[in-house]
Amino acid sequence: IETHDYMAKLFHSLIQFNNILIDFDRDVWGYISLGYFKQTTKAGEIGSSTMPHKRDLTDSTVLRNMGVGIGHSLLAYKSTLQGIGKLQVNEARLIEDLNQCWEVLAEPIQTVMRRYGVPEPYEKLKELTRGRAVTKESIRDFIEGLDIPEEAKKNLLKLTPDTYVGAAVELARTVENTVNIMNGMKILA
Repeated sequence: IETHDYMAKLFHSLIQFNNILIDFDRDVWGYISLGYFKQTTKAGEIGSSTMPHKRDLTDSTVLRNMGVGIGHSLLAYKSTLQGIGKLQVNEARLIEDLNQCWEVLAEPIQTVMRRYGVPEPYEKLKELTRGRAVTKESIRDFIEGLDIPEEAKKNLLKLTPDTYVGAAVELARTVENTVNIMNGMKILA
């Protein structure tokens, strides 16, 4: 007697992937509405009725309908890939938005405060950033008021939201190394 366990495993995997895909699609549409991406259009192209997050992927419970569920999933994957191919990054909009977020500099400021033994760095930054807009001026005034060496202040004052990346480079390398190790590849540095 066939237990059909393979079906449960297959469709559970599809459910997991499709849930990730739906989240991705919604995120992309959110980014488009924020102006972070632009969509290229083609003359005569129709609108949103084929958006992958609108497909019903639930009708796959009966053996004879396995193809329907898998077919819908494949159509969603194809549609998502086509949609991604139409995206253009709106770099100007991203930079504009990022440059309005001076609170991202709280991390390097707190790190430098800790390095030089400034008491309660987290609490001091929390007072600066919680419940109020953080601006270029408020960050600069805060840095100027710190009891740290002038060279450290000068370096902090050079930072802007679009120039500070923190540990992103090291974290990305760590992820890449981990993935390569998991895939059995040895990295030569």
